[in-house]
Amino acid sequence: MWSGRVSPNFWKRQIPGGWSPGEETWVVLQPFLLEKGYVLRARYQPGWIPSWSGLQNFYLFSDFEDGLMNKRFNIIDATKASDRAQVMLKAVLKLSDPSQGIGSYFAQEPQRSDPRNHCAPLLDVLHPPSVPDREILVYRRYLPWDIWPFQQVSEIVDLWTQAFEGLAFMHEHNTAHLDLSFSNIVMDGLHLLKEPNHPANPGYTYAPKKRAVRHIERFESERPVKYIFIDFDQSVRFGPDNPNHLWRRKKGQDNTAPELRSPEPYDAFALDVYCLGHMILTHWLNAYKNLEFVRPLVQDMMYQDPARRPTARDVEARFRVIVAQLSAKDLRKSPRRVHGYDFTEYILGNVPARVPPQASTDDSLLSKLFRRRRVASTPNRPTPSGGSSFATADDLSTRMASEPRQS
Repeated sequence: MWSGRVSPNFWKRQIPGGWSPGEETWVVLQPFLLEKGYVLRARYQPGWIPSWSGLQNFYLFSDFEDGLMNKRFNIIDATKASDRAQVMLKAVLKLSDPSQGIGSYFAQEPQRSDPRNHCAPLLDVLHPPSVPDREILVYRRYLPWDIWPFQQVSEIVDLWTQAFEGLAFMHEHNTAHLDLSFSNIVMDGLHLLKEPNHPANPGYTYAPKKRAVRHIERFESERPVKYIFIDFDQSVRFGPDNPNHLWRRKKGQDNTAPELRSPEPYDAFALDVYCLGHMILTHWLNAYKNLEFVRPLVQDMMYQDPARRPTARDVEARFRVIVAQLSAKDLRKSPRRVHGYDFTEYILGNVPARVPPQASTDDSLLSKLFRRRRVASTPNRPTPSGGSSFATADDLSTRMASEPRQS
């Protein structure tokens, strides 16, 4: 089970669009999960018959609600029978995967109720007898943070503020994430949806009337959006015998840090800082023109020498100083997209990082006009100072509401 091998039953059925080998394990586990109070979608019920069976004129299996499968074989969506809450189930190796230990630590008090805790709270742990080497971790269902575009700079600033805060909190508890990347930060944003979305295709509604799901924007919501760290399969908690947090991880989603090229152990906390900075470079500084205010900080987070990188606590403090210098008008601006930038091409090494325009010595009128269009306003580089100049994530909406709009 979950070995990646195709069972004889899979090929015997020969159902077009039928279960994958990984999905078959969830079908076997369906009675156990139901007994524990978790209901799977129709696709994963024993005796399931595809809704397109017998139909001749259809184009894709994904046009049907039960034709969509989850992208990862060890993760599946479910509904809690007691209160209809939407959850995700993740099967992990019981002995070698640290996810359960890390999740349990941050889900207990006082960590759980600390507002700076952005680790996905572990709701339940199941031990299926038919798969004795695995355990199933239960989490709330979240949304990808990039499920729809950001409409205001304030929305991006809010995500960064929470990510810096959450990483500093993890490090204060002697825990390194070790696999920070764009897909391991998610959004607790189901309350933004105006209608149900499909768990396996969250940007869209259920078939047969599949279309982009209607939603309210982040800045329009009265309930704040919280961003969450997930996937702790590479994470580690350090004890007093390892004060320098020296570690070597397996290959992760971001493998660009220079220390990963060495066979020697490295500072796991410094790697976390680099990966978060590289994520911001890849998905925002390269992609948008008017976010240059954070570039100096990101450059420091990505120093080639890990010892020169700021700590997560310093990153959090410096960023709050930067945010305090932004006006309500700056925060309400729409992010200005760089035309043609594709982060997948950048990750593959096919395009270089975007370099911000440099000040020109050409003082001609034409040069000045182009410079006004291309150069984003960048505040002076801040240094950490007293707490009186800090701004919290909640302060953003307050400041935007209190300052008058300027046309």
